[in-house]
Amino acid sequence: MAYLTGKPANNVSTVVHRQNLRSFQSPCSGFSLLEVLISLLIFTVGFLGLASLQHIAMKLTHDAVLQNTAADLAESLLTQVRVEGNSSNISVWQMRVNESLPDGKGSLIKQGDNFTVALQWQESVPSAKPGAPQEYRLSFK
Repeated sequence: MAYLTGKPANNVSTVVHRQNLRSFQSPCSGFSLLEVLISLLIFTVGFLGLASLQHIAMKLTHDAVLQNTAADLAESLLTQVRVEGNSSNISVWQMRVNESLPDGKGSLIKQGDNFTVALQWQESVPSAKPGAPQEYRLSFK
């Protein structure tokens, strides 16, 4: 066989035999370690982004629950004032506000025939203004 001796092969069978040997040798296939590490890095950054979004969504959901609680508390005081009139005692309601909302404070302001229920509480950290109290006001006649 001419390909083993190092002499140039001139016959057709030798050339066909060389092509058959090349078909058994696989070209570089699969992934290199660098490609795998880069893909892992991309997936890790994506999953960390999703985890961060989930955390923020949970805090904003908590803030929405606090807003809903404030609206319910204001509505309950409104009903109490409508039933009892000007003589209603709001100290029990203020204790409920303090228990239901973080750093919760509530007040009833009377201006002539108009009443305003004002509520304040501390919001979660990732808000637009961290540390600033959230406020809810409801006015009625």
